[in-house]
Amino acid sequence: AIMNKEQPVAGNISIVNYYNGDDQGNAVNVSGLLHAKGNVEIINQESDILMCAGDIIANTVTLNAQKNIVLENGSVEAKSAFLTATEGAITQVLNGNAYGHELAVKNLTVKAGNGVSLASHDNKLENIYLDVSGTGVNIGNGNTGNTALRIYVKEGATLTENITITNYNNLAAGELGNDILIDGNLAT
Repeated sequence: AIMNKEQPVAGNISIVNYYNGDDQGNAVNVSGLLHAKGNVEIINQESDILMCAGDIIANTVTLNAQKNIVLENGSVEAKSAFLTATEGAITQVLNGNAYGHELAVKNLTVKAGNGVSLASHDNKLENIYLDVSGTGVNIGNGNTGNTALRIYVKEGATLTENITITNYNNLAAGELGNDILIDGNLAT
């Protein structure tokens, strides 16, 4: 779906690919603009959610894939976003020397069965809620100003690989940098 940025859907957008038992593994591809005054929800009970060249703008964004969430190009702009890759990974793709995808999300919750790599220099994040066990996490933040990046770890989450949080220096001269605050126990 391609929508006009100046005239969003007045309510919610919901896209669901139900599992029908045939194991075809149909992916959901977002390659245009999804813009809602309410919420945008994309659920793929079969396979992956791929953002190839699309933008999602909403109050709350939910991306829930049975396998992987691949963020190649475009952006997600929301007050809250919930990214779940039940059996797979959540990944922003590195294209050459730069990431083509940006997350501009105040409250981001990530849950993945096989790793999280959201390392773009262009991400604008404030609160990240990690509900990840047994895999590595790599988060990048390029927020400017003095808004702290807060990392909350769900009780019981145990990472068996590295966790890397990078606060990139996207500051203009004279600006204050962001603090990184960890709330919870990080156990490896």
